[in-house]
Amino acid sequence: MREPVRCCLYRLVLLDVMLVFAACQPPVPPLPPPAPLVLHMGPPQDRYDHNRTRRIVSPALREGRPTRVIEEVYTPGGHEAFPSARYEPSVAVADGLPAAVLVPVFTGVPLPLSNIANGDGRSDRDDLIDFLAEGPDAQRGIAPGDTMGDIREIAARYQTLLDLLASPQLLQGGASSVQQWASAHDVTWTSHIIDTRYRPSAFAEQLALYCDNFWFVLYRLPAQNLFTRLVVLPVHMAGQDFAGKTPAGKDGRCGGGQ
Repeated sequence: MREPVRCCLYRLVLLDVMLVFAACQPPVPPLPPPAPLVLHMGPPQDRYDHNRTRRIVSPALREGRPTRVIEEVYTPGGHEAFPSARYEPSVAVADGLPAAVLVPVFTGVPLPLSNIANGDGRSDRDDLIDFLAEGPDAQRGIAPGDTMGDIREIAARYQTLLDLLASPQLLQGGASSVQQWASAHDVTWTSHIIDTRYRPSAFAEQLALYCDNFWFVLYRLPAQNLFTRLVVLPVHMAGQDFAGKTPAGKDGRCGGGQ
């Protein structure tokens, strides 16, 4: 009987020592909250913000004739179809470049997403699918290139998100409503967006949804009750990428798309 009693006493003493040691330790500070995702707007070649197959018309461009936006528009010297600006009084420069090049800054693809083709171009839905099929590293945001992927496979993969973008009902209710949709479909989202195109107060709400190497940024104007504009930003798979553009937590496969 003596050995079991002694063993129990040793255990009790050891437990008391551990409790005293634990009581002397400073409290463990709580873990800091996870850093928010911060989404930066990329260059015009990188972001998808307009139907690339449609021409634009402005009195300032070629006397109001329809003009197609091409890659050369976004160069330091500009393009003959788009006006440039100079200083007043004039300043002589060695390189011959104008003081500024006037280029279009697109407001985004209209939402709800249309599947109606206009003129000689694709519908907004078809052009978006073509952009996604070219992959996140294609940098084909200004003009279409040779499609790098399977259009049907891409449409099926993004089907759940495409349904959201085409639905007036799902786009209503502000960011909280779309956030609930994203949570229900296991889609990563963020409202921390740095849009270098406009001042922060230009939009009432901004919300970005991550889907399979692309961020889909939704915009609601102050006078609107639903999101009416879309800009798509790729997450590059190799090199030259903001660390904050890495999605956190979920695989982002577009709400169950395969």
